[in-house]
Amino acid sequence: MLMQASRREPPAAYVVVLGNEKGGAGKSTVAMHMAVALLNSGQKVATVDLDLRQKTLTHYIENRRAWAKHSGASLAVPSHFCVTRGSAQSARDNEAIEFRDLWMHSARSSTATISSSLIPLAPIIT
Repeated sequence: MLMQASRREPPAAYVVVLGNEKGGAGKSTVAMHMAVALLNSGQKVATVDLDLRQKTLTHYIENRRAWAKHSGASLAVPSHFCVTRGSAQSARDNEAIEFRDLWMHSARSSTATISSSLIPLAPIIT
């Protein structure tokens, strides 16, 4: 008896971008809650903090990691990236510096990405 193998498509990766010009609007808090909810539902999640000055999401994740280690709790923590500020003369050179590590990581994995500064809900090709 011949059986046909199923042709399941790999799950799509999504990019969610949260943005607002106003500080204190809750972007980082919402991003963290979304990341943890997705992690707890079994999804792979990476977060990117694009706020080069304040780095609120980065501090939030660092504190969560530190608390998990201190308390011995098993807390879900996403893979996290904080964009470093480029100091070149041209925008193109700065973008190459600022996004180098992020592009290298995204080429190796298909994870949902949540950023506290930018979160379009659309499938991306991996």
